[in-house]
Amino acid sequence: MRLDFISDRNDGMGKKNRKVFAAVAFLVGTMAVLTACSGSPSSKDGQTEGGIQENKSAKGRFMEEEIALPKEVEERGSDPVIQEKDGRLLFCIREGGETAFLYSYDEENSWTKGEEVREFEGIRPERMMANENGMICYGGFDKEYVFHLWTVENGVQRELLPDSFKPQEGEDYGIIPDYIGVMENGNILVSESSEAGVYQPDGKKSVVLAQDFIGVDRRVPICLSGSELYTLYNQKIVRYDTVTGHQTGSYELPDKRGEMEQGPIFTDEEGAVYLACRSGLYRTGREGTIWEQLIDGNLNSMGRQDLHLKAFFKGNDNDYYGVFSTSDSKMKLLHYYYDETVDTIPPETLTVYALRDSATVRQAAAVFQKNNPQFKVEFRVAVDNEEDEVSEEVIRALNTELINGKGADVLILDGLPWEIYREKGILSDISSIFEGETLSFLPNVVKNFTQEDGTVYFMPARIKVPVITGEEEAVNAFQTLDKMASYDKTPPLFAPDIYENILNLTARTCYRELFNENGTVDETTLSLWLSAVKSAGVRGNVQVNYSQADMERLNVSNQVIPYGFGRQSDYSLASEKNAAGVVLLDSIDSAILFLSAARMKQSPVESIGGTYMPCVVAGINASSGKKEGAEAFLRVLFGGEVQSESLRDGFAVRNESLDKWAAVEKNISVVTSTANGIELSGSWPNPEDREMILSIVRKVSIPVVIDSQIMDIIVDGSRDYLDGKTELEDAVEKIAGKLRLYENERK
Repeated sequence: MRLDFISDRNDGMGKKNRKVFAAVAFLVGTMAVLTACSGSPSSKDGQTEGGIQENKSAKGRFMEEEIALPKEVEERGSDPVIQEKDGRLLFCIREGGETAFLYSYDEENSWTKGEEVREFEGIRPERMMANENGMICYGGFDKEYVFHLWTVENGVQRELLPDSFKPQEGEDYGIIPDYIGVMENGNILVSESSEAGVYQPDGKKSVVLAQDFIGVDRRVPICLSGSELYTLYNQKIVRYDTVTGHQTGSYELPDKRGEMEQGPIFTDEEGAVYLACRSGLYRTGREGTIWEQLIDGNLNSMGRQDLHLKAFFKGNDNDYYGVFSTSDSKMKLLHYYYDETVDTIPPETLTVYALRDSATVRQAAAVFQKNNPQFKVEFRVAVDNEEDEVSEEVIRALNTELINGKGADVLILDGLPWEIYREKGILSDISSIFEGETLSFLPNVVKNFTQEDGTVYFMPARIKVPVITGEEEAVNAFQTLDKMASYDKTPPLFAPDIYENILNLTARTCYRELFNENGTVDETTLSLWLSAVKSAGVRGNVQVNYSQADMERLNVSNQVIPYGFGRQSDYSLASEKNAAGVVLLDSIDSAILFLSAARMKQSPVESIGGTYMPCVVAGINASSGKKEGAEAFLRVLFGGEVQSESLRDGFAVRNESLDKWAAVEKNISVVTSTANGIELSGSWPNPEDREMILSIVRKVSIPVVIDSQIMDIIVDGSRDYLDGKTELEDAVEKIAGKLRLYENERK
């Protein structure tokens, strides 16, 4: 087993690792004179060390219950959900074939199947909306992907805005709306991309309202309330008068996390504004500046990463309803009601710490709290912004906590020196969590993280797997230094990129050849590595740093990509910029275009030397006073309810969960093209391809654990050689000297 001290690589920043080492050196030095203390986190005046006030006397909070759905609604639920004036929820559900029906739900927990919704000239209803007078309208796309909007009055269908959605002259597509609202005065609001237009009944556009563009596959939050529109603009919720087009108010988002950009907005009869998202339900007054959190999404299913919030409605009795879609495209209806008897804040707090956010950890927290209502999980993330570096101060503060017997109960160790933590007694043995479940987990992964005496101090909850495809000779050259150095075919081995990315990438593809048992690289191997990378790089127009002219000419940038994966992938392979493509798979979804490129080149997809990258590596703080709660949390993290969901941050480490991944069917298609017109398209992999990918995942056996300090020394020390400013021998000597100094400091 090779598990060396590592520190998280900054995603493209490339500056933080010296700071991290300084902080780790502080940890090692301080541990020589301090012994970690055991005991529970201290508290004073009811204030926990995490800063959360534990007021066990306060009572009352919103609780959650799931509403049982008719099978047709659960299995075929989709976007069309509206709320009628009496509070009933109305669903438009296709029951198979071309037939759709209305289903209504009232607060007596009663479901009623209503009238059939007929097609309009062969167009199936895919959208449904109602105005304040209760008139229901439907929308859908014809075979030419032109949108049509219609209503039914006295059994007669009537099309609205018949010419407004047609393509303009010279255009391939017309308006593709992401939201439509019908107003009481007969005007119709149509939201598309970065603007919303108000159309009069005759089709004349009277007003254009600006809003943010947040992506082709994401909808901006939007709400039509009377003649006013609430939408997102300049990262704020803004209120427009749809008659004059003037902005009449604005509201800062409760926080700036991206998940809020997609949350449903709605209003009530008093003019209050509501925003629902994964972190909960928020409310402010019509002219308010302060948001009140009514429902804490961290205490219920709103925080689950496998549920997508589609709509949120206010009930008639101080309650709310959330409509969610699941990862397998089913529907859930959840009811939120106020219970005056439960604790406002759960009596116990379990803290989880990570340098960066994690969908898998958030999923585990949501599931854990649902099953353990006495706990509130406080997930502390050191750096919220993915583009920001992890500073020395962050690591130093964490180490100070840990060596003094404090800190979070559960530690997510990605980017932290987990081996040093183990050696210094900071981590608890968690082997009991995996006892009796050996066959449930990927054996090669469990083996890599189990000590000789059977103890386990940390274990990855996810793994990412590098794979390769292309011509056989190029595939071999990507993984072998001497073949890399001699590769001289067209297309070249590498597409245009910066050397820093190529070095980071080949550190993974040639991992077994490059690194010694202690995680270092000897001088002979280093010389072969640098000369091979330069030889292949020159043929592919790889540079240390591109000029503006070269960036435009070669369609490349100087961006540093995490682990180097990105440019030597499906696009470059399909457009014949390089002879082999590599990608770091974190889900079946991430393989769609890569499989397409492999089919285009008629090449198999292969593992890169049986390697994988461990992530969401979890352990328990030995000083935690809540060991039972921490162990229960890890059982959820490694349990089926979390592992069986693909959250695009790594593959499951449970065998039965991968079986469930293999059985999932999705309606996903991707069509894109490279700059030079090469089209690359793909759809959800067929069962054979899914099993092929998961077969690779099940067999990987070598964890790639690279000390990023060593990588920084190699990258920095090789620049002048790769740029032609110095000789290979000088660069190797310079790098080797710094590596020896680093090794001495680390010891």
